Amino acid sequence: MSWTRIARRIRVPMGFVFALFFLLTAHPTEHSLLWSLLGTVPGVALRAYASGYVTKNTELTMTGPYAYTRNPLYLGSMLIAFGFAVAAHSWWVALALAVLFTLIYLPTIRSEEEFLRGRFDNYESIAGVYPGYFRG
Repeated sequence: MSWTRIARRIRVPMGFVFALFFLLTAHPTEHSLLWSLLGTVPGVALRAYASGYVTKNTELTMTGPYAYTRNPLYLGSMLIAFGFAVAAHSWWVALALAVLFTLIYLPTIRSEEEFLRGRFDNYESIAGVYPGYFRG
């Protein structure tokens, strides 16, 4: 089994493992909680905005936030996660998040792009026209 497939399968369970790690290592302060809003609020807003545009597996979404980035849902998730890292006031949490996103989300994103290339014949031509869909 390839790492990409494993990464896609463990993505959600690793979130629960990370939540436990977060609870054990977080040392929030009033200031860190306030500063965390700079990541979490825009992250939640971006995810809410993007989810209204995506039509999964039926058409290639190129409007809304998808016109600017090809993965607005993941970008929103990253903003939220790093907002939580700021709230935790812990470099260990930030480092763990960076490692998890690198090991789990990058292979997942590549796998989804491969799926889109196979599913939509025009994916490559669109990738060169729309700013959010640049060639990888």
